[in-house]
Amino acid sequence: MEPGRRLGNNVAMADQDRARDWKDTQGGLVREAADGSVGRRRPSASHRPGWTSRPLTLAIATFAAVALVCALSAAFVHWRTEVAAARQLAIEQATARQARELAQQAEREAAERESLRQAKLEREEAIKLQVIAERERVNEAARIAEQEAAERKAKAWAKFYRKPAQCETVTTMDCANAYIRAQRSFEQQWNRGAL
Repeated sequence: MEPGRRLGNNVAMADQDRARDWKDTQGGLVREAADGSVGRRRPSASHRPGWTSRPLTLAIATFAAVALVCALSAAFVHWRTEVAAARQLAIEQATARQARELAQQAEREAAERESLRQAKLEREEAIKLQVIAERERVNEAARIAEQEAAERKAKAWAKFYRKPAQCETVTTMDCANAYIRAQRSFEQQWNRGAL
């Protein structure tokens, strides 16, 4: 036999031996030919060695799960951001409303204080005017009373003192002394209310 042919027969026989011995472990990869010889059949696409579909499916499923988790996380973060923004907007609106209410209340209180202050000033001014008017009335009454008293005193003096005839034409020391004595006597009687 030729060496190349012998090698080919040896390989075929080794394949047959291996097929017989490992028939139960190869999961149906060994088949018997119609003539009764045992040979290897070609494995199907799902049983090919090397890159198989099971790890690819697992990788795709893992990638899809990671993508889904990322999408859900992004959606959750987006939702939380919207909720936080809505809450912040509500807080800002409430704060602005409260600030407006406080400002309006402060304006009302300031207007009320100003109104009370203005009313107090008007009352004080009215009281001052009344006091001034009363003072003027009292002063006028006192002036009139003083004027009337002066007129009464002048009339009483005119009735009380008559110049002596010799003092009508000439003024002497005796006339001046007589006038001073009469005036003192008049003042004493006037102050006692005798006149």
